Amino acid sequence: YNWSIKNVGELHLLNGMIVIPVTIYCGWLSSFYQDRHLILIFMSITLFGMMSLIDVTDFLSDNDGNYNENNWFAVGPKRYILGSVIAFSGVEACERDRKS
Repeated sequence: YNWSIKNVGELHLLNGMIVIPVTIYCGWLSSFYQDRHLILIFMSITLFGMMSLIDVTDFLSDNDGNYNENNWFAVGPKRYILGSVIAFSGVEACERDRKS
């Protein structure tokens, strides 16, 4: 995506800022639900985030030389950011729930 070090750092900052609210929310949810149900929900969220990072256009052959530009199924920067934030949040929620 031609990202600079600053862009990568901003993505890591965003992921880092999400950790505390997700942990607080998971702690609050754990007082209402059993851990096994929460783990299943959090793993489903993680799976959704990871699946959104799969670029299905890599499996399609396109001979026009543009690889996967302007393809709706291609993973662009916005989808990559959203998918990584969702997956990271799900993993952090699982980690918090595992420690309780």
